[in-house]
Amino acid sequence: MGEDRDEAAYSKQSSEQSWAQQAVQPKLPDSNQNVTSEEMINITSCNLDQFGAYMSKQYGSAQFQQGFELIKKNQDLIYVDDGEEKLVKMLNKLFSNEDTIRGFINFCTTFLIVQNMQYAQ
Repeated sequence: MGEDRDEAAYSKQSSEQSWAQQAVQPKLPDSNQNVTSEEMINITSCNLDQFGAYMSKQYGSAQFQQGFELIKKNQDLIYVDDGEEKLVKMLNKLFSNEDTIRGFINFCTTFLIVQNMQYAQ
């Protein structure tokens, strides 16, 4: 009987934590969900305006502008062993949690790498 109360308390606590996490995180496409083509972007063929619009929708306009500018200024860190960790520290005031930061970094660095490769050709 005591276990039932413990389970109920744990379940309530878990659902409250889940709600709190959802409240602060932007809605990002989940690989387990059906995502419409409007929610996806082809990073290899989009331009900066398209990328900016997509990222602003996903992360917020101010966060995208400030975060992308920071990553762009420090894009040499993309190729350094601990570069991602340094970028995470730089971006920690813009985003609510580390997973969101890492997702943001992944999108931005991929876009920058692709752009650099296209200009090099």
